[in-house]
Amino acid sequence: MSFKILNLLTDRISMIISHSKDYPKTIFNHYLNTFLYVLFQVLLIPIFLNTFESDKFAFLFFLIGMINFSSIGIGWLSSGLLKSFGENYSNKNYKNVYSIYKISILLTIIYSIFFILCFIISILFIDKFNINKNDFYLSIFFVSLAIILKLLTNPDIQFLNSLEKQSTPLKIDNIRLILIISGVIILKDYFSNVYEVLFLLTTSILINFFYLKVKTHKFNIFKFKSKINIIKDFQTLLGTRSIKYGIVGFFIIILQSDLIILGYLSSPDVIKKYIIVWKIPELIFLLLLKIPASLEPTIIKLAAKKKYKDIEEIHKSFYYYFFVVIFISIVVYYYISDFLIYLWLGTNFSLNSTETILCCINVFFITSVRWNLAFLHALAKLDFLIKILLLEIILKISLIIIFIEKFSYMTPIYASTTCHILLFFWIYSNARKKIFL
Repeated sequence: MSFKILNLLTDRISMIISHSKDYPKTIFNHYLNTFLYVLFQVLLIPIFLNTFESDKFAFLFFLIGMINFSSIGIGWLSSGLLKSFGENYSNKNYKNVYSIYKISILLTIIYSIFFILCFIISILFIDKFNINKNDFYLSIFFVSLAIILKLLTNPDIQFLNSLEKQSTPLKIDNIRLILIISGVIILKDYFSNVYEVLFLLTTSILINFFYLKVKTHKFNIFKFKSKINIIKDFQTLLGTRSIKYGIVGFFIIILQSDLIILGYLSSPDVIKKYIIVWKIPELIFLLLLKIPASLEPTIIKLAAKKKYKDIEEIHKSFYYYFFVVIFISIVVYYYISDFLIYLWLGTNFSLNSTETILCCINVFFITSVRWNLAFLHALAKLDFLIKILLLEIILKISLIIIFIEKFSYMTPIYASTTCHILLFFWIYSNARKKIFL
């Protein structure tokens, strides 16, 4: 029986590889990327807990979260680029590809400036962190620079992804993570200010930026230079669909930005406790998320060629396997969570069984919906996604605001679990008909 299951699984994997030769490399690099991210968290959080008091620790991770959160308003461009690049490059419309690339760079610069201004204004007026002025302002400077550099790599990443070269930007990011991990470990005894850590992080992002630009410019799209008309080309090449993609991306990032929400609603101590409780379950979620996320460029390519039967076969073949993998992952985590916390943070920190169970339940719900969500996203079923995600945001944030005083650092986990049990798990589980309409 076990051999039959293994052979069936091997056949399914071979089917996907036949559609995307880069998929095995992508999966490998996705998991290596996640492993390095886990290593970053596992090694560096204890270092920073021992180096900085609660205010500096919370401030550092709030700013790191802000770097990731900066993509919130550029999601429309990311998803729109992936689909527009893929369709135009597949049809050899290289002038369109060049125009899309140039427009995306311009829009990214405009958005980056806008986001940084909003961020600086908000942090100056809603500052809850007891940080000395020199450290505060230098930290803000390096975070702002990191945000600009990170966002400006987005067009290059989406271009490579659209050509099913997803493994390339992942390899580059893996190098960046190795550099930042090594730098922090070597210099850990010399840190006394938050901006010193952020300087290293910004330097690694700068290296990533230049490496990606070199890789992108090796492709032939830059031989087909043409003048761009910003308004006309934007409407033709990106347009309404990209804006809808942006709304979806905007909503998804909000749903994953609990740390930012807590940063504005609560105290540094609450942020610190939330990181300790949720960090490992969050990493499990991110690890599992790579499975459907890595398929999206392949789904887009098949959809562009009208191969909907192949898409349906991929969806059906792995749907239940994905649930099994999720279930096994959270069961293993439940039984070894105490041991992991001990290895990670020593005897000074521990989780109670209720917290562990709630984290496991939340991981199951927020991960299991991502299989259908990935197919809906890749096939541009955006009106449906916008309605559901907006409803989820309203309910989740409302619950966090109402219950933050009662449940403290566990509030986002309670809120997310409640939303999925009552409504969203069932909506996404029954979304298969929407995918293949």
